[in-house]
Amino acid sequence: MKRQLGKLLKSVREERNIKKEPLCSGLCTVEELDRIEAGEDPDVELILLQALFERAGTSLSRYLQ
Repeated sequence: MKRQLGKLLKSVREERNIKKEPLCSGLCTVEELDRIEAGEDPDVELILLQALFERAGTSLSRYLQ
């Protein structure tokens, strides 16, 4: 599930033309964001995903229903 959410985050970010640096600033590194978006970080915390989705202008809970 977390892998799919990372890929979904990437599509939301790209759709809204949000650069990686401002999205992850203070939350994680760009490298970690790359792994999350590629679905390569199955241990990513849901709280981090929630913060990233909120910073991208949407809610994680919207996609968990």
